[in-house]
Amino acid sequence: MNLPDSSSGFVVEDIDWVVRQYDPITNKEQSIMILEEKCNMSKVSHGQRKTLGVINKALAIGLKEMGIEFKGTHLVQWKTYSPYDGLYFDNEEISEQDLINRLTQ
Repeated sequence: MNLPDSSSGFVVEDIDWVVRQYDPITNKEQSIMILEEKCNMSKVSHGQRKTLGVINKALAIGLKEMGIEFKGTHLVQWKTYSPYDGLYFDNEEISEQDLINRLTQ
């Protein structure tokens, strides 16, 4: 596919994880969190950081109006290609259980 590049003002990004929690009894939405995943301790590029910033702000405003908690946009990094070799959440080394706790609370 031959799409325009960013020098023309056209940017395409992917979102790796959307974590959504809802009440299974009432089916009411409770919270949403966005995660960007990087392997080999890669960093978020400048362009991706700008795009995620726009999405973060829009979700914060829109979800608040809907009565849904927005838990932000976060960076998850694997030291290699596996979380078992080292796992980081917003540049802080954490355990697998810590990640589970952050995603589910």
